[in-house]
Amino acid sequence: MAAGLLADRGPLFWALSADGWLWSRPGMAKPGDGTYLWSQRAQVCSSENVMAGIAIAAAGIDGERPHLLWGVDCNGTLNFQKLEGASPAGWRPYHTEGNMQARHLASHRGALYCCGATKQGTTVFGLRQAQWVVQSRGRNQAIACSQTGAVYCLGMPLKDGRTFVYMQDSVEMMQPTTTWSKAFPFLSQQGGLAVIDHDTALALTPDGKVHRRLTDQQGEGSWSCEPPMGLTRSLA
Repeated sequence: MAAGLLADRGPLFWALSADGWLWSRPGMAKPGDGTYLWSQRAQVCSSENVMAGIAIAAAGIDGERPHLLWGVDCNGTLNFQKLEGASPAGWRPYHTEGNMQARHLASHRGALYCCGATKQGTTVFGLRQAQWVVQSRGRNQAIACSQTGAVYCLGMPLKDGRTFVYMQDSVEMMQPTTTWSKAFPFLSQQGGLAVIDHDTALALTPDGKVHRRLTDQQGEGSWSCEPPMGLTRSLA
């Protein structure tokens, strides 16, 4: 099962463990803080009901309605359930139009976005009235939205083996004609990504470790591995 990191809907990072449990911790907490601790929230997947990617979003733009947990199963089908009381049996299919397979999910202000696989490659789609609409061109493998509404995508590995995260300032203004700018280097050729703002991001590498990227006063960023405080299960 693929694990994902989420930073949407408040200052919490969310993660899906390899055995289907949903975890969270305060987004701005750092190792050594009293609030730095992963908390086990609910088991949302099982061996009979596997989700390859997840996202959490408000059911409405006002953010006051019950939060929804969205998931993409191994066939690329979109599923959903309420976050409160979520369980492996709670998933319901959400029928969408569009000839593509949804993969990594992200949300902002109640809207849902995904990396979708088509014959032309993997690009960014937005869900509009039960239809996946192309939002951006370019090949990518993971997507994240910051609290400020910027959108970040993990690009494909370059020929020299390096991988970069690219960004646009507004996911709501993103169109196939808008361009991506290089934001920062990634730790590995694939993985999960969550972003609070341009200066704070988390990465989940294939070995199951969580890394934080912080930017100093000179604008230089660096990654550091974080201790798995509170985690009793692997995130990969």
